[in-house]
Order: sequence, then structure tokens, then C-alpha cells
Amino acid sequence: MFCRRRLVVLLSLIGLYGAAQNSSAQMDPASQNLLIEKLDKVYQQLPGQDASKVSVTLRLADLYADRARIESMHGGNPAKDRQKALRLYNEVLERAPEASRAKIILQIGHLYQMNGDDDKAITFYQKNLSQQNDPAMLAEAHLSLAEIHFKRRDWTRAIQHYNSVLEQPKTASRGLAAYRRAWCLLHQGKTSQAIGELASILNQPELLSRGAHQQQDNQFQEEVARDYSTFIAKDLVTEERVDSLLKLSPESTRVTNTQALAFELERLGKKDEALLVWSKVADLISQPIERLAAHISIAQLHLDKGAKEQALKSYEFAMQSWGDIGFNDNPYEQELKRRARNFAIAWNQIEKKQPSIELLSAYEAYLKIFSKDTDAHLYSAQIAFSHKNWPVAWIHFSSALELLSQESNQTQKIESTLLSQVEVAEAMQDPSLRRKAYMAYLEKSSIKSKETEVRYQAARLTYDQGDFANAAIELRHLALLGKSSLHRQAANLSLDALVLLKDENRLIAWAREFQKVYPEGHLEFGQILQKTILTQSATIAEQDPSAALALLKEFDPNQSTPEDRIRFYKNKLILAEKQGQIHEASSAADALTNLTPMSAEDREFAWSRKAYFAELRLDFATAFAATEKLEKTLSIEEKNFKLAVFAELSGRPSSTYYMNYLAQTADAERKILVAAELVRKSKTPEKELQKVHSILNDSPSLLAQLYAETYATTGKEALIRAVSQEERLAKTDAGRLLKRQDFLKKFKQLSHSIAGDQLESKSQKKLAQSIKRRAALLEKVEELAKQAIQDGDWTSQLLSIDLLARQSERFYQDLFGVPVPTGLSPQEEQEYLTLLSAQANPFQAKASEAKTKSQQFWKDSDWLNPLKTSWEQQRLRPLIEIEIQALKQIAPEEQLMNFDNFKLVKAMIQRPQLKEIQDARQRVFENPLDKKALENLLLLERKSDNSSMSEYLASRIERLEKGAL
Repeated sequence: MFCRRRLVVLLSLIGLYGAAQNSSAQMDPASQNLLIEKLDKVYQQLPGQDASKVSVTLRLADLYADRARIESMHGGNPAKDRQKALRLYNEVLERAPEASRAKIILQIGHLYQMNGDDDKAITFYQKNLSQQNDPAMLAEAHLSLAEIHFKRRDWTRAIQHYNSVLEQPKTASRGLAAYRRAWCLLHQGKTSQAIGELASILNQPELLSRGAHQQQDNQFQEEVARDYSTFIAKDLVTEERVDSLLKLSPESTRVTNTQALAFELERLGKKDEALLVWSKVADLISQPIERLAAHISIAQLHLDKGAKEQALKSYEFAMQSWGDIGFNDNPYEQELKRRARNFAIAWNQIEKKQPSIELLSAYEAYLKIFSKDTDAHLYSAQIAFSHKNWPVAWIHFSSALELLSQESNQTQKIESTLLSQVEVAEAMQDPSLRRKAYMAYLEKSSIKSKETEVRYQAARLTYDQGDFANAAIELRHLALLGKSSLHRQAANLSLDALVLLKDENRLIAWAREFQKVYPEGHLEFGQILQKTILTQSATIAEQDPSAALALLKEFDPNQSTPEDRIRFYKNKLILAEKQGQIHEASSAADALTNLTPMSAEDREFAWSRKAYFAELRLDFATAFAATEKLEKTLSIEEKNFKLAVFAELSGRPSSTYYMNYLAQTADAERKILVAAELVRKSKTPEKELQKVHSILNDSPSLLAQLYAETYATTGKEALIRAVSQEERLAKTDAGRLLKRQDFLKKFKQLSHSIAGDQLESKSQKKLAQSIKRRAALLEKVEELAKQAIQDGDWTSQLLSIDLLARQSERFYQDLFGVPVPTGLSPQEEQEYLTLLSAQANPFQAKASEAKTKSQQFWKDSDWLNPLKTSWEQQRLRPLIEIEIQALKQIAPEEQLMNFDNFKLVKAMIQRPQLKEIQDARQRVFENPLDKKALENLLLLERKSDNSSMSEYLASRIERLEKGAL
């Protein structure tokens, strides 16, 4: 009873297992577990020798193996079930039916293989091969062995077993074997052969199955085609192979496989081949987003090759396409965005030192889609900046700032961006943008690392825009915030603004304030202060020179620049001179000449004024030294003339300078006058006269005058002869004066001779001799008179005629006064007297005629005026005095009073004391423009016979009266 029931249960379980074998795919895990549990109980209850236990054991082993397979598929741990299955299969292997034994061995091998025990698996597969005649089973065993060797990378043995599989024409696993063999060939480095193997599989539909059945497996075909693209990537990629990939790939994966090839080529760095593939597939991609991705890849490949224009073209196409379809924030497009961004960044890295304008275009194309990318804006701004494309740089820096302000922990970036924006605005030279950038920095910067610089630039902008009033206030405010060099610079510029505002009062106050704030800049601000004083003084100089000069007293030369010191002394000199403060002006001139460095123009001005003021103060030695320094103020001849005058007045030799002047000047008239002065002031005038004779030749009157003056000094007869030998000189007044001097000498000698001559009556012989001698002397007087008449000289004529009249009368009287010789008869005595009367009468007639002429000369001639004119020439007075003395001796009584016009006896003049002259000169020194002081000094100099100083003072007074001093 029990055995029957157990058999029924056993048969029902076997039947259930058989059903399970046929429909395991439909069995749920719970049913499968229940079945295994029940069948295991049956297995446990069956005796070992029970004939049905083999079948139950095999069924239970199959169930464990199947559950292990399912567990493995779901990621579980199937090892325990596999071990149970192996134990059960091995337990009944030797007792299993012969027909099932090969399959069991194959199953055992699979389980060992699945558990990682390949060596045992190989043993069982080999055992299967030795016991198997079924081609399908043989193929399965070879395939399993091949897979083990494939896994072990034993490509040669794997290929042998794959070949054994392929030798079975009706084996369903031939496709898989061919596929695996292709991989073995690839791993052996036989890439072309491997590629051919996969192409062969794809070209033979019967091989497009993984096994189990020979129907074409689309999934397997897709896998082979995908690997075909991988194999191609490892070998030379040609257009033909790309075309074959497109042809052999299933329709559903044709584009993706080709894309995969392109991507793989990119990964392998085969840029040209990748570009070839992309050129084939890009336009075949139907999905816009995929097509966009392709163009990003193409752009990257062109960039890697250095083809920037093509890279930019593809990139811009991709970004434009993205703009058309819109960005969908999904993982795929996020990855594409990352690639698109990395493209620009990679390009940026390539051109880090010199980014191109194309790179900027790439960034801008990217930013049209992803405008919220802060870094991209910053990169774009930096590139635009490097190309001095200021407007674009400004736009991107502004966009970056807007984005950074919405982010946290970006203070450093904000600082850098704000400063860059300032730099761009300054480069653009757009005042409104500069102001905007400065204000943005001051408002938005948290770090404010450049606050002082920006505040300074903002204030400087106010200054540059001409708003000096506000600029001055802003700059002063900044200057008082710190003590850096820039703060000091702000202080300086604030003062400059006040200068432009002409606000000297605040300028002086602020400069003194900054001297306290910046002790180290005391001199610098002192210089500004001094400059301000100069400026303010110059401003009021026209309206109030006195106030301007008074203001200059606040100037401190020790705190001024060399240039301002020069300006100060020049202004002081000019203002003091205008105010008549010659000592102040002279002091300024002295200080000015001692300054260095100084321009040639200023140096000339200083020395010229020093010379002028020294001359006014009668300091002719200083005037001489200063005039020597002049290079341009005076012409060379004028310089020598002044040097000559100053040398003479200072008591040093002057002739050299006068001679230099004569050699250089073209002024003929002045040249003659200077030459005359040289002669008159020389200690050896006759020698000086010879030196300048050629200069004076064109002025006969002056030359004759100088001869006369020299003669009046020296009395040398050669001078008279020199003039007498030159008719043009002899005809001049001075020439006639000299000739008259010669006449007067001869006249005096003759007059003395004839006046002392007496007739001797001791004997007739002596009487005759004396009469003859007297007549000869009268004849000389007559000849002298004739010569005077011929020369037309009034004095000579008058004196000679007067002498002739008087001596003729005297001779007449002397003749009749001679005693009659003794011993004469009355008749002889009468005859003697008659004869004597006949001899004497002519002399009486001559005397009468000469007396008449003399009286006529005194009566009719205008003798007095010419004589007065001659008398005015003091240098000739000694000569005129001789003439006057001679005339006065013969003048009629009524004419004697006319000679009172000529003081023939010099009065004794009291010469002034040296101290008196020195005091007078000191008064002129102290008041150079005081006319009375000059006139008093002139009087004293004249009394001292100082002709040079007298002439100078007279000329100076004349110029003072004319306002030309």
C-alpha cells in the first residue's frame, strides 16, 4: 500500500518536473522553489539502488542549475545551487542512460565553468569530446572549451576550438564562434584579418545568430556591427571601410555605429580619420541634438589640428542649431554642454598667451545659448581685452559682474572683475564709462584692494573733465585719508586744481596744511607754496606792482624749485625796477647771476640787468665785469664800446676796447667820434692821432681840430706842418688857427726884431747900413702882410698891416730924426734934406695907407663873433688866448671893452675835497635816479677836471630828462 502511494507521488513529481522543464520560463520563483523542495524530499526518500532515483536526481540537478542561472541573471549568488547541481550530476553520471550522458557531462562542464573552476570544466569538456558523436554536442563542447581559453587569453587554443565549431555546418553556434574567433585574431594583432572576419559574419545571414537556433539574431547583428566599428578604429580607416560599416550595420544602428567609430577614433587620437567618419555620418544623423553633438566633435577635431576657422565654423553651426532646438536640461544635453564648454576652454588653453579673435567668436557663440556662464563671460572679456576690443570686453565684464553678484563666496572674482572693468573703461577713454566703473568698484567691492587708486582716478576724472572745483575737494579728501605716495599725489593734484581755479588763498592754506600732514613732503609742498606766491604776485602785478613786490617777501627760495627761484628773482628784479627800488632790483640781479642751472636766455638777462644797475649806482667796475658776461644782449661793437666806457670810468685801460670797437663798428659817424675821444684822452695824443688818422680822414674839420688841440697841449711844430701840407686840412677853421699860430710866432719874432732895430748915425756908413737893414725888415713885414691878405685871415692881416703902419711911420720919423752930417754947406745940407725927404716919403705913404686899412678892419669886420666861437672851445683856448693878447695890444681904445668877453687870466678855482666827491657819489649810489644828486656830482667832477666822468654824467642827466635812462 505504501509503495504504491509513494510511486504515485514520485510519478506525479516527475511529471511536474517534466512540465517545469518545458515551461521553466513561465515558472515563478515560488513555484520553482516549491518544486525543488518537494523533489528534494523525494530524492532523500528514494533508496540509492532505486531505478527511478537517476531520473529524480537528474531532474533535481537540472532544477538547481536552472535556479542558479536565474539567480545569476538577477544579480544573486548562485554558487550554492551550482554546487548542489554538480554534486547531483556527478552522483548519477555513471548510471545515467548512455544517450543522456554526453549532455550531462556538458552540463557539468558549464557548471564548473560558471563556478570558475575552468580546469575541471576543461576535463569534462574533453571527456565529452571523447564520448560524443553528435555534431551539435561536439560543437557545444568545443565552443565551451574555446570560451574558457578565450577567457584565459589563450587565443591560439581558443581559435582551434572555434574552428572546430565552424567545421560543423549545421551548428547553430557557428556565428558566435566566428565572432569570438575574430576577437582572438584582433588580440593576436591580426587586425585586418579580424575586420574581414566580422565583415564576413555581417555578410552571411546564417552567421548572424549567437546559437540555440539559426534564425538571424538582430541583437547579435547589432553587436557584431558595433564591434566591427571598434575593429575598424584599430586599423587604417579608409573611406571604403567607413562605407562598409554603413552598409553592413543594421538600419537601426547604422548611424550610431558610425558615430561610435568616430568617437573611438577621437579617443585614439586619429583626428583625420575621425573627421573622415564624421563627414560621412554627420548629415545622416536625424536627431538634431545628435547632429549638434557631431558638429561639436568635428569642431574639436579641427581645433586639435589647428584649423581654427573650420573649428569655429562647425562650433558656431552646433551652437546655432542648439539655439534653434533649445536646451533641454537632461543628462545627455548637460554632457553636451560640458563638451561645448570644454571646447572653448581647451582652445583657450592652447592660445593662453595670445588668444585669437576666433576664440572670442567661439565664446560668444557659446554664450548665446548659455548666457549664465560667468567664467565664459570672463574669458571672453579677457580675450577682447587682449585685442583691445574695449566695447566687447566691457559688455562681458559687465555680464560677469551681474552673474557674480548672484553667487556666494565670489568676493575675489568680483574684485578682479571690477578692476578689469576699470581698466577697460580707462582704455576706452569714455568718461561716462570710467565714472561708472569707478563707482561700481567703490560700491560693489568688498575687498577694496585698490580703493585708494580708484578714488584717485575718479577724482582725477573730475579734474580732467574741467570740474576743478569738485576735483579739488575730492582730491583733498583723499589726500587726508592716508600718507601713501598716491595720497600725496592727490594732494599735489588738488593744489593743481586750485591753481587752475586761480584760488591762491586756498592754495596757500592747503599747501601749508599738507606740509603738516606729510612732513616728508615738506619741501615738495613748500615748492608748491612758493610757486603759488609767485603766481599770485604775477596776477596782481599789473594792477598793483607795489603789492605784488610786497607779496614776494613771503617767498622762501630755500623751499622752491630751481626754476621757481629763477622766476622769483626775475619777477622781483622787474617789479623793484618798476618801483624805482634799484637796490632791491640790483640785489635780485646779483642773486640771479649766482643761480645754477640756468638757461642761456635767463643768464643773459641776469647779467644785463646787473650791468645796468651797477652803472646806475656808478659801480663801473661791476658794470664792466657784468658786461663782459653778455653774449647776445649787445652787438659785439656795442659791447666793446660799453666796456671801453666802463673801463675808462673805473680807472682801467680803455683804449683796447675802443680800438676793438673801431675795428668792428660800421657806424662811420660814431667811429669818428670815438677816434677823436681816443686822441683827446690819450697821454700821447700825437701818437694816437697817427693810429686813427685813417678813420678821421673823412672828417677834415675834426682831424684839423684834433691837430690843433694836440698842438695846444704839446706845442710841437710838426703838427702845424702836417696840417699845412694838406690843403683840405689847412682850409678848415682849425687849420687856419694852426697856420695863424705859425704866423703869430713869425709875427712876434719879426715885430720884436723891427721894434728893437735902431738907426745908427755915428757915421754915414753905419747910417746907410742901418737904414738898409730897417728897410729890409719893413719889407719882411710887408711880405707878411701880403701873405696874410692872400690867406684872407683877419687876425693875420690886421696884425701885419698894423705893424706895417706903425713901423713905416716910425721909420719915417727915424729918418727925419737923424742929425744932418757936419761940415755940409747950406746948399749941401739942403740937398741932403731933399734927398732924405725923397727916401722917407714912401714910408710915410705906406704908413698912412696901412693905418687906413687897419682902421677899416676894426670898423667893418665882424671879428668879435668868430673869436667868441673859438673861445668856447676850451681845448683851443690856449691858442685863442695868444691871438687875443696880440689883438688886444693893437686894438683901438673904443674896441678894448670888447675884450672883456675873454677872461684872459684864469681865476683860482677851489678844487673840491675827495670826501666831498665821495659823499656825492654815495648819494647817487643810494638814489641813482635822483637828478639833483647827479647834477651836484657833475658840478664837483667838473671842478675836479674829471672830464670823462663829467661827460658821462652830463649825458646821463640828459637821458634822464628824456625818460630814456
